[in-house]
Amino acid sequence: PSPVVADDGTIVVVGPDEVLAFDGEDRSEVFSVERDLGPSVPAAIGPGPDGPVVVFAEGFGDRGPATTASPTASPSASPPSASPSAPPGEGKEDDVDSHLVAIALRTVEPVWTSSVPLEDVVVTPVATDENAAYVGDLSGHVTAVELSSGEIRWSEDLGSSIAGAVTIDEDRALIATQGQQQVPGTVVALDRSTGEELWRSPEDVVQGNLVSAPVVADGRILVLEPGSVVALNP
Repeated sequence: PSPVVADDGTIVVVGPDEVLAFDGEDRSEVFSVERDLGPSVPAAIGPGPDGPVVVFAEGFGDRGPATTASPTASPSASPPSASPSAPPGEGKEDDVDSHLVAIALRTVEPVWTSSVPLEDVVVTPVATDENAAYVGDLSGHVTAVELSSGEIRWSEDLGSSIAGAVTIDEDRALIATQGQQQVPGTVVALDRSTGEELWRSPEDVVQGNLVSAPVVADGRILVLEPGSVVALNP
């Protein structure tokens, strides 16, 4: 997946069973943290209570195999005392769970007391704003999680797999759903504080399955179908 870059230049990339960070200047490895085996989707970096945090999804849910995660030693940071997804004294109830994890960029320590369980496996990038992380899953659930605490702010079922990362536009979270074989995708706007649905695109606007996250540009919301670009009035 695409790497994400922190304000200090640290480059973070997610592999099938680990999260890696590299120094943006000399290319040296900053840390390597194991993660439960799952789709390699981009992480997100957001502000935490004590500095930037890296938020990533892990696990296959009930759709595939998983492995138990534990951090490895880092050449430039002290090894964490416990796995980011399993703080001291807390083990995972089920290793095949799909969940969201946050670690501190500087110390590689867990930010939340436990990982955040998700409804299904995640195959699209995690997104953040100044307060929360947002992620969609294959079953169509979109979940907002407080960056500081790991508490779920809201979770909404949109009824179809999510086509890309959640896009934050002012007070709204914009989501594109893929749709199904004979059902077109939709663009849905949720209140980013409450998860309340504000609107969704009319049935005759999108003709096929959506294959991209929404992009906001020049007063329009742009999404991709396999053969066309759809522009919506926000």
